[in-house]
Amino acid sequence: MYAVSLGWPGDQLTLHHVKPEPGSEIYLLGYDQPVAWSFDDADGLTITLPEALQDETLRPCKYAYSFKIDGEAVEGAGQ
Repeated sequence: MYAVSLGWPGDQLTLHHVKPEPGSEIYLLGYDQPVAWSFDDADGLTITLPEALQDETLRPCKYAYSFKIDGEAVEGAGQ
């Protein structure tokens, strides 16, 4: 599945209704390395953005950021 942020999410992006496959990798499209992530039932999925991408000139885009996630939508996760 893909999650899209219509602006730069900052240091972290939290998704409350997505559960990634255990051991899978999450990618920011346009960035060639997987990004760090954690998941728990209470907080949902937290994606941590690389420090290097905090410099806007190094980001893959200026307007929207898409994350490729191997996982599933979960009703009520993180609530």
